[in-house]
Amino acid sequence: FDPKHELPDFSYSIGIFETLKMPEVLVIGQKTEVSFWMVNEYGRRLRGGETFSKEGCYGGFLKDFNVTFLEADATVTSEDYTRSAKWFYQGTTFPVFQIVWPNLAGAFPWDIGWPRELDKKQPVLGELPATRMN
Repeated sequence: FDPKHELPDFSYSIGIFETLKMPEVLVIGQKTEVSFWMVNEYGRRLRGGETFSKEGCYGGFLKDFNVTFLEADATVTSEDYTRSAKWFYQGTTFPVFQIVWPNLAGAFPWDIGWPRELDKKQPVLGELPATRMN
């Protein structure tokens, strides 16, 4: 909930940690229908037996581009992004992966070539990878 419209568009899962014992997932900065699809695809693939790890690169979430998963900071996500999940889990801590997408040139937010003006559209809510991913 963002009544002042200060945050970029975002979507997230609720219940994946409870039912599948895998982190919830958060997508920031994509169009609503795209981010909904990405969140649902994560759940579908988990239910199909696929596993995901932080900093791994995965296809099939965005046409022609790999995405990566970062472990999101639980305090930031629950206060600004995943409030309904916080309510669902009754205030207990739950893990969240942020699905991080590249720009059209394939650069991620920590890469050379990532335009800084996209930082507001897709803030990274966890620790940046130690190395470049592309």
